[in-house]
Amino acid sequence: MLTGIPWSRFFETIALAGAVYYIAVIAVYFRSEIAAALSARRLKGAAAPGAGRGGLDAPAGTVTPADPALEDLFNELSLYIQDAGSIGSPKEEVLFALERMLSGDRFILLRKPSLRDAADLFIREELTHYCSMHLSDEEMKRVWIGR
Repeated sequence: MLTGIPWSRFFETIALAGAVYYIAVIAVYFRSEIAAALSARRLKGAAAPGAGRGGLDAPAGTVTPADPALEDLFNELSLYIQDAGSIGSPKEEVLFALERMLSGDRFILLRKPSLRDAADLFIREELTHYCSMHLSDEEMKRVWIGR
């Protein structure tokens, strides 16, 4: 029955079928991780070295802190918001977590009036981009002041 098919062709076919199967399984179960990795790579490749937040070019009107300490704070906020968006956290959970983060001593620098407006803009843009959430002024006040 299989005498007309060489063993090398048989193993090539089995390897190809296995590769296609595992690629399909990985694509189904890790779709969001793959999309995040590809978009991060695309953005990183298009960015100028050292520009903006974490080496990413920021769109016009966005915050690009020059101070490394500020950049670390903005990066920490961005990472949390990206994680919240990837797992689909509800708005109330995200607001509560941001409220807790910003009330901590680590973020005391962002409470200055001159930086607070920039942080507001940054948080709103990140939430819109990664979580598809739009915050009202009242919700933004709650993030800074608490309940």
